[in-house]
Amino acid sequence: MDAVARRALRVAAVMTTSPAPVDFERACLAWETKSGSHGRSHGRWRLLASTLLWPDRQAEPTRHVLAAMVMAGDVYGAGRLPHDPPYSYQMIVSADRHAIVRAYPLDGAGRDTAGANSEIFTRLTIHAPALNAERLDLAALTTDRIDRAWPLTARIASPTGSEPRWQADFPVGHINVAQGGRFQVETGPILLPGAALEGMSAAAIDGFLLAYAFFNRADGADLLLWQRSGAARAYSRFARLDGVSIELFGRGQD
Repeated sequence: MDAVARRALRVAAVMTTSPAPVDFERACLAWETKSGSHGRSHGRWRLLASTLLWPDRQAEPTRHVLAAMVMAGDVYGAGRLPHDPPYSYQMIVSADRHAIVRAYPLDGAGRDTAGANSEIFTRLTIHAPALNAERLDLAALTTDRIDRAWPLTARIASPTGSEPRWQADFPVGHINVAQGGRFQVETGPILLPGAALEGMSAAAIDGFLLAYAFFNRADGADLLLWQRSGAARAYSRFARLDGVSIELFGRGQD
């Protein structure tokens, strides 16, 4: 069997057990805004994370994605382009809704908004292409294997039998590997449904949580959640996910 055929079989094996992981190198939002002073505006926005949410066992999953955080600007302006006072923002998006998450570093304000996509956009499309990837054995990670497989995509899935079922994909920003099968991933931000963590509704934005993730085993992760901390907002609230399923994906071995 040649290398192409072996790769195809590995990808097929991943896809038969669960939806294929997202290729974040190519994933993006594409949109067209309603007409304004400059007419309609078209654009693209890089994606950082994706979560599939199954409302029940019979329903098809809905995809929710997290766009990269950027500093806000006066689009098509002729003077100073950054907003004053400055703030950063990003979006949580599904096929029907969006939430805009804002952070004002100077006064600590966080004026988030949420609504139907049709309020702002004539078109908003999520491009989340499947990754041609092989699942890595977490118990046998080595420096050489990481080098060959890079870049990596991680997946955290809800505990078996939990409702609603969810599955979060995100690129790995940082990983350490040592002898004896030891590893640790530190990355983010990732996107989780509020149902993933009980008692964290105060940190939820339109039903979703933003977090940085830390994990060194296949069944649990530590999180730092985005929330208000004093006058500012930060990734500062600790939470732990137990009983989940964690996987890593990367380029296959020919």
